[in-house]
Amino acid sequence: MPAQSCGFRAFRPVVCVFLVIAVFPVLLSAGENASLWTDARWKVGTALFALSSEEENTSGISEVFPRLLLNSLLDIQEHSLSLTEAEHLLRQKVEKEQMDAWRSLSSLRRQRDDLFFDSNADEQRRRNLDKQIQEAETKLRVLENRLSEPLESSFAGPVPEVLPLEFVYPPSGGNLWNVKDGRFESFRREKELDVLLAGSAVMVGTYSGFRVTAYTSEGEVVLWEGAVDSADVPMAAEEASAHARTLLLGRQWAGVDLTFIPAGTVVSVNGRKVGVGSWKTMLLVPGRVEMELNMSGYEPAFYTLTLGEAEILRREFTLTESALQYVLVQTDPPGADVRLGSLWLGRSPLFIVRPESVSPLTLEKKGFRSKTVALYPYTEELQIPLENAVLAPQDVFDSSQKKLHNSILWFTLSLAPTFILLGVSRNYAEMNIHSTTAGDQRTSYQAYKLTRGIMWGCFGANTLLLGNVLFRLSQYLKAAETLSDESP
Repeated sequence: MPAQSCGFRAFRPVVCVFLVIAVFPVLLSAGENASLWTDARWKVGTALFALSSEEENTSGISEVFPRLLLNSLLDIQEHSLSLTEAEHLLRQKVEKEQMDAWRSLSSLRRQRDDLFFDSNADEQRRRNLDKQIQEAETKLRVLENRLSEPLESSFAGPVPEVLPLEFVYPPSGGNLWNVKDGRFESFRREKELDVLLAGSAVMVGTYSGFRVTAYTSEGEVVLWEGAVDSADVPMAAEEASAHARTLLLGRQWAGVDLTFIPAGTVVSVNGRKVGVGSWKTMLLVPGRVEMELNMSGYEPAFYTLTLGEAEILRREFTLTESALQYVLVQTDPPGADVRLGSLWLGRSPLFIVRPESVSPLTLEKKGFRSKTVALYPYTEELQIPLENAVLAPQDVFDSSQKKLHNSILWFTLSLAPTFILLGVSRNYAEMNIHSTTAGDQRTSYQAYKLTRGIMWGCFGANTLLLGNVLFRLSQYLKAAETLSDESP
């Protein structure tokens, strides 16, 4: 048995190395692909409405309606991508990479032409240029083939399901674009907007007619049209914003505009505090919403709200006074376990029944010192700050030593895939140079690009892990110094 144990211990590092070589590059490749979309934004602009009349008394309506529309949508912060939109984003990336490849190839060819007429040119430089031109031509052929086929998300990295939404404003100031001659679609393309909210306005007597249109990469969508009296323009803008909200969110939505009596009522939804005295949002997902209401001196109330698509629930809730008195217990940070003696009451913030006599209230949270306070019968609210847990110097030293050893181990293991991939990528580069057919060139170039990219990803990981080693070393030295100071 001891011999078997020793054999396993000797074999275990080899297993770890092979696991790291197999799994680590894949994880890095996924992270590298995801980073392609880090700066991606779903860009939205709003334009002044086009007027069908240039009379002075009609100029104001081209600005009022879009401004009301924009103000009602500013709470939207992200957009859920459809399959068509995701494919469009992928195609844009491929086309951009194709243009970059064309520019690079043209530049290389110009350099080669200049060397052709230079009798003193270095032959090695010519060979290097020929090699770079060959690689650029292969890359361009690969991209052209990609554009002629259905695009897969794996080509440019997994497209995120949700993108941050950004409202784009004119650089000259204000928040509405002035589009000349009503050329909204060409303007959207010029400004590289994903959505442009625009429309037209006309006055007929005392009525104003509006047509609200969204210009997107998928085409033109009419969101709302109709004629209203000037007093009903805000209501019409709200109706139009309901349709625009669905478009900008990329999903169905529901909203609430609730008020509560008394005004100090604490509102929690699905266990999370969302407001005091009122709750208004237009970003909910249609369906069931669990709402809890609490207020000292009132009975806690629980409601289940069922919201339909594009439904806005407006309602007032009134709590019932209670003979029991409640105490609001809050901690900084929140989320601490609250115990009254040995009885677990819940997590802060929460209301508990006011005790008849002085009782010990214990608060516990991971990473913080446990705290016990006295809860008096006349207390209405408790604000309790929690202190970070402080470990003993020996415990800090042992922990920092273990973390340092682990960081050194991971850094050492991470070097293996980097050197292996370096050799593999060089082999593929040689295969690409000596390939005799376009198919072999394309295959070897793709393999070279993949292994080279993963290798640089591994190198980046090596750098990060080395930085982690240095950080852990500084923590270790600091802990050792503290321990020596504490020693008698």
